[in-house]
Amino acid sequence: MVSSHGETFADDHGVFDKSVLIRSALRSALRRADAVTGCSIVVVDHLRAEFGLQGGDVVPNGVEITGPMDEEERVAVVGLGRLERVKGFDLLVEAFATADLPPEVGLVLAGSGSQAGSLHSQAASLGVATRVSMPGAIDRDQVKALLASAAVVVVPSRRESFGMVVLEAWLAGAALVVTDRDGPASLVLDGVTGLVVDPTDIDALARSIRRVIEDADLADAITEAGSRAVLDYSWSRVAELYEGLYAGCVGMNPVPLPDRREPVTW
Repeated sequence: MVSSHGETFADDHGVFDKSVLIRSALRSALRRADAVTGCSIVVVDHLRAEFGLQGGDVVPNGVEITGPMDEEERVAVVGLGRLERVKGFDLLVEAFATADLPPEVGLVLAGSGSQAGSLHSQAASLGVATRVSMPGAIDRDQVKALLASAAVVVVPSRRESFGMVVLEAWLAGAALVVTDRDGPASLVLDGVTGLVVDPTDIDALARSIRRVIEDADLADAITEAGSRAVLDYSWSRVAELYEGLYAGCVGMNPVPLPDRREPVTW
């Protein structure tokens, strides 16, 4: 079995674009595999278009479903992930600076990466350095605490194979604004479980962030819908899909799956 999580297009260093050997090895592996999975339809489609995959199934990522979290005061705009260009945090800093948010609302960018220095400089040049916090890499408990303090979680990625932050935000009961690119756009129902926006349209991104913060009824509706949506991504459900595929590969009694010529839709 071959499982892909977007390495072929969401790698900051473009390894699959630069290496003929790696591309050839992946094509060979896809031909020989009894089953191929991608964490989203975007990933499966890319393997088909660029690497000759025939068939393929979507098996999404999952989260541990926990009980309600103790909420902090929700006064932060939160971005979470690798501080790399593909994640679009420079777009978020610019949108935050132009969103005309209340002074008590700050921006927290949690994670580490090569763009940390330039993001600091960008915040300073836009006059919002004192309102932007960058704590670096944080552990799981800190992630949960941060999301519990989020007025809105923003996923501004230029490319994103799936969007684990979407599931984490839903689980934490935080409102979401997400990129219209790739995985997050396939997870989030615009206006229901989050707001979907072109992250390169800075004014539109800023308006979406401000809208969620100013419209309490909208934020509550999004968080409630997200709390229901995340239940479909429990690890037990993800494991069942993998077990079905594994059983089919080794000739056991497999869990019935749709025709391999079409992806499993979650």
